[in-house]
Amino acid sequence: DTSQVTNMSYMFSDMSNLTTLDLSNFDTSKVTNMKGMFLAMSNLITLDLSNFNTSQVTDMSFMFFLRDHNKLKDKLEKIYVNNDFDTANLTNISQMFGNRKKLRGGNGSYLLDPLTADKSWLRIDRPGVQGYFTRKS
Repeated sequence: DTSQVTNMSYMFSDMSNLTTLDLSNFDTSKVTNMKGMFLAMSNLITLDLSNFNTSQVTDMSFMFFLRDHNKLKDKLEKIYVNNDFDTANLTNISQMFGNRKKLRGGNGSYLLDPLTADKSWLRIDRPGVQGYFTRKS
C-alpha cells in the first residue's frame, strides 16, 4: 500500500536486472519527491506508470537518468501512461531523461539530446504535441 508515501526518491535506482516494471497499481497521490526513482535502470525496456498521480510532486530530477558509463546499455524504449503528468507543482526536473537516447514517445518523438527535455515532455506523444510518453490502451 503506497497511499501514504510522500518520498519515492531512488526507490528502484540501480535495479539493473529488471526489463519491465508495472507500477500501474501504485497510489502516488501524496508523493512529493520522485528524484532518481528509476535512475540507472540500464536493462529496463518498458515502464508502466499508467495511474501515476503527479499533482503533488515537486522533484523529478534524475528520475529516468542513465549514468554515463551505462550509455551503451540504454534500453528504455517506452513509458506508458493514461494521462499527461500534472506538472503544476514541479520545480526540479534537472537531467530527468539524461542519456536516454532510445526512449520514444508513442508517436515516435524524441530529442537528440535528452538533457534538454523540459516539463513539456512529460506528456503523451501525439500528432502536433511532442512528449516522451505512450498512451496505454
